[in-house]
Amino acid sequence: MDHNAELNVGIIAASMLNPSLSESMSKSYQYMQNKIEQDNINPITATIIRLAIDGLYYSELFNIAPLDDKMNKEVIQQLINMTK
Repeated sequence: MDHNAELNVGIIAASMLNPSLSESMSKSYQYMQNKIEQDNINPITATIIRLAIDGLYYSELFNIAPLDDKMNKEVIQQLINMTK
C-alpha cells in the first residue's frame, strides 16, 4: 500500500498542475459510476458504497484519521452486506 499511496499522491499532484490528467481521472471515475448504476442493486446504494470506499481509500492515503484494522474490516464487511 505504501508504494501505491506515494504513486497516487504523485498522480493527484500532477493532475493539479495538468488539467488533462484531472480530466482523464474524471472520465475514469465517470465510467466506473456508469457501470455501478447498471449493477443489479439500487444505484443510490451502489453509489453510497463507492463513495464510502473512496473515503476509506483517501483516508488511508492521506493519513486522515485512518481506521484501525478491526474497524476497517467491519466497515468493509458492512459495505459488502449492503450489496446483498
